[in-house]
Amino acid sequence: MNKMKILYFLFFMLIFSHTSYANFYTTPNKIQLNSDQNVTTVYLVNQSDKAYAFVIKAVDFKMNEKGKIKPLESEHYFSFSAKDKIKFLPKALKLSPHERGAIKIIRSKRHNVDPGSYHVHLNIQRKALFQKTAKGSPIRQNKTAMHIEVEYDINVPLFIDYDKPKKPPELSFAHRIYADPKDKDHYKIALHIKNKTRFLERLEVSLLNTDSRSTYDEVWHSKISAYPEVPELNLTKKIPRSQINQQDFWLMIQDNGKIIKYEKVTIH
Repeated sequence: MNKMKILYFLFFMLIFSHTSYANFYTTPNKIQLNSDQNVTTVYLVNQSDKAYAFVIKAVDFKMNEKGKIKPLESEHYFSFSAKDKIKFLPKALKLSPHERGAIKIIRSKRHNVDPGSYHVHLNIQRKALFQKTAKGSPIRQNKTAMHIEVEYDINVPLFIDYDKPKKPPELSFAHRIYADPKDKDHYKIALHIKNKTRFLERLEVSLLNTDSRSTYDEVWHSKISAYPEVPELNLTKKIPRSQINQQDFWLMIQDNGKIIKYEKVTIH
């Protein structure tokens, strides 16, 4: 019984500590500047009962051929970086409990840019505020009387488009659905995606149990972001066997709500 109590206590502390750190967010949680936009605003919300300082900086993340997004070292550069194409204000702000602050995103480079989607992440660091005290006499509560320590950070993706992609999009797909003998709980779907658009493609892949072209009949669904720096993506997704109760399905792939691939598939 004592062991069970300890386990419950540790579980509670794990959940509580996670929640206490995750008490600020941005809205929206993904930032997009379309080709006809030069300015947008993202709002940072402090859900905490304490005041915090927030420091914002631009950080490059790059997708690899397996769809993983990883940060780049600051000295590295890649051709689809938006670091030199945007600016944002302010770069730091202090928010009182439950206060919301605005961050303005501005397109700083408007000409002589090749068509495409460029991206960067806004790294937002939450920092705890502490009052400094001097020996023998208190210091007034002003900016010089505070110091800050980094507690937690989030990374918010920001995309900025130059021009628009061609229609229909230059995308092609190959797929294979198979049973993995090492995984008795799932089927696997291997997807090979060629993206020649130079633009971010937000794809939705569905398996339908009837020939309806409707998401109401889907038994499995996955969202995929194909970043422009990766001309070929090789992804493997899991499909729970519990959701597969027939052999024939219809594979539907959508790009921004438009069906770009639809065909009958058989799972053995």
